[in-house]
Amino acid sequence: IAKAKPNDLILISDLDEIIRPEAIDHMTKSDANLFALRMTLHNFKFNYMMVSHDRHACWGQAVRRSYLDELTPEFIRRNRFYCHGWPNATVIPHAGWHFSWLGGYKKIIEKAYSCIEPYDKSTIPTEEYFASTIAGNKFATAVPEVVNTAVGLPLLIAAPSAT
Repeated sequence: IAKAKPNDLILISDLDEIIRPEAIDHMTKSDANLFALRMTLHNFKFNYMMVSHDRHACWGQAVRRSYLDELTPEFIRRNRFYCHGWPNATVIPHAGWHFSWLGGYKKIIEKAYSCIEPYDKSTIPTEEYFASTIAGNKFATAVPEVVNTAVGLPLLIAAPSAT
């Protein structure tokens, strides 16, 4: 980052957040300094997708290098659900895909216990609960307004471009 030019684009995202090439192209041509990357969220299985598109859909971010003179990447990441309202920020629709909590209910339990977020681990549901919710298409989430549903593969691939 230290060698980046002031107008260079810095991407801030997790490894499981895949940014569409069209979104990167759109951002490089834009005059904005901060981008909130709206991504479809896929929990539990590739075809289980969050269908409530609210502030929780902005996962990744991108900023101009000069923006980092004022804020740290960590600050921007921690405030990812709110950065779409910041001055000179642009929301990029369908900027990519966020795949999380994959690998079956045993991997979900393993991840839940290994997360560093400060929450009461005694509230983590049992393996049986996760197995039944995934099998029964109930898609349990910790955020009540977030709704997940199964979608067909063409919807995952043929989403609209970012422009």
